[in-house]
Amino acid sequence: MSESGQDSIQHSSRASATTSRNQQNYIGRVAITQKEPTSPRDFWAWINPREEIAVGSLIVAEDPADPRSRILAIVDDAKSTSRMESLEQEFFSHDFGNPQAQVSTIPTVIKAVHCQVINRERTILTPLSSRYLIRRATINDIQDLLVSNIDPRKRILAGFVKICDNEADLQCWAPVYYHSDFVLGPEGAHVNISGITGLATKTSYAIFLAYSILAWARDVGERIAIIMFNVKRRDLIDLHNMPPDWNTAERNIQNWGHNKGLPRSVVDKNIALWRAMRNAGVDPLDLLPSIRIFTFRNDPDLHYINTVVQQTQGHQHYANIQAYIYSYGFLDLTRDEIIAAIGKELSEAMIAIVDRFLEEVYTHIQHYRSPPTYRCTINNQRVSIPADSFDNWYRIFYYCYGISQEERRSARAVARRLRAFLARSTHVIERQRSHGQPIEIVTQQNPNVIGIDEGINIIQLYRLSDDEKRVVVNAVLRRVTEALEQGVANFNRAVVFIDELNKYAPREKSPIKELIIDIAARGRDLMLSLIGAEQFASEIDTEVYENCSTKVIGQSGTAELSEPIYKYLLGFKEYATMLEKGQMIIYHPPLRIPLIVSFPVLLHETRRP
Repeated sequence: MSESGQDSIQHSSRASATTSRNQQNYIGRVAITQKEPTSPRDFWAWINPREEIAVGSLIVAEDPADPRSRILAIVDDAKSTSRMESLEQEFFSHDFGNPQAQVSTIPTVIKAVHCQVINRERTILTPLSSRYLIRRATINDIQDLLVSNIDPRKRILAGFVKICDNEADLQCWAPVYYHSDFVLGPEGAHVNISGITGLATKTSYAIFLAYSILAWARDVGERIAIIMFNVKRRDLIDLHNMPPDWNTAERNIQNWGHNKGLPRSVVDKNIALWRAMRNAGVDPLDLLPSIRIFTFRNDPDLHYINTVVQQTQGHQHYANIQAYIYSYGFLDLTRDEIIAAIGKELSEAMIAIVDRFLEEVYTHIQHYRSPPTYRCTINNQRVSIPADSFDNWYRIFYYCYGISQEERRSARAVARRLRAFLARSTHVIERQRSHGQPIEIVTQQNPNVIGIDEGINIIQLYRLSDDEKRVVVNAVLRRVTEALEQGVANFNRAVVFIDELNKYAPREKSPIKELIIDIAARGRDLMLSLIGAEQFASEIDTEVYENCSTKVIGQSGTAELSEPIYKYLLGFKEYATMLEKGQMIIYHPPLRIPLIVSFPVLLHETRRP
């Protein structure tokens, strides 16, 4: 082709792009004033008074004549002003404060928005010096300027940003993605979700994220085990109660909205968000991951778990799910799990004597394949007590363990703690047996064992004492970590969701949080990712929180948001108090700036009988 022909095509292309931009619905312009200067990071813009631009909206500033001038920005503040100089002047102009007064001249109201720059089509770190036109961002803008730096094979759906006013239109919702390397490793890992209980929908977002991760895993050929601890009511134990098809799913959403007295707009919004999710490749009725539920023998919800799908005519793929029963005996647990069990305020002397005793037990088992036996005098009778159960450990420590008087006192103090623990732990602790039915890990060598495997694994903790919860969480995390370290698990990645993370990794000194700290520090190398949730992020261990590369905030209180750890929220901090259910502020390093995203009500939540 001749050079003149190429020039003609390029000129035609530029002309077409310019014509297309001239046809855009521009709604304002960048403002450059003494009071509102621009910088490489932000700018103010005035907006047509008829337009409603909410905080969190994505906008584009551009020069229609320049095909590479687009600047994607997010609105983090907004104001309306007029030429009235003061509130008093407004008051007096309305007949000395008469709201019904008809004034001769109504001052023009000027709407303005403050925008944080997310990305530029042309990377030049200079302040805007032209009064670019402003328009709403489109899905193409978001794809080009927000997620373009994330390889399509690395994208995990994070939620949707709203790009128009019609929330019932799925085209109004533009998908936003996390970078898998920063959620699951190796570049970073871990997600922290915080917010007010009942209002922030932390667990719902964790489930939404779990499905997004599983959809990504299927697309790229990864085998991922999602492990989720259920700590509140029926938050997770009916996750398998899926509708049989999408027509039923949408009817369920309509019925759910009607039963809760929600406006039609909320129902339509959730249906649109689910359609947008399916377009983005996250479809639970297509994924149909394996779901396993582990609970304790006398769980009052056991019958509900085993029958809810049949009772509500749910998806046949999950109709025959039956919960697995788990429990732990003395020899099923390690030193750290036992320390976590009997209390978090043990003295150094008490910890030292427990350590010595457990070392004796484990060493004897290693050499002789059985625990040691201790000779004791009880009620003037010599008895032999094998160290093979919690009850026997109590008897050994209370009656005969320790050489010196000081050791005897420490042993008896431990025995009293142990007795209190056993009195509280009536669901998952086997008092008189060496072994229970611990939650195992499915391995390549033993693929038929009943245990944690690829897909979703729900572990019931609701109604357990705090001591029992710590035992189970520590035991499961230890087994998953060991399986990944040794490369024997039947999956190559694991994601663990822990609600009420502050109980397992509190900010104050505690021996029970060491495993969580270790996972936070080394998880990205092990391909073990933690999704932690809590009401107040300020209450969890600083090292754990700082190792979470992705932070998610639901509705939160002003007192909590005043903590220094939320400084990354920038101008969004005050708006975190006004988030609706199904809205989160996310901060993810590859996205550069906090974003407000939405996600739909979960399908199983709309089917609860």
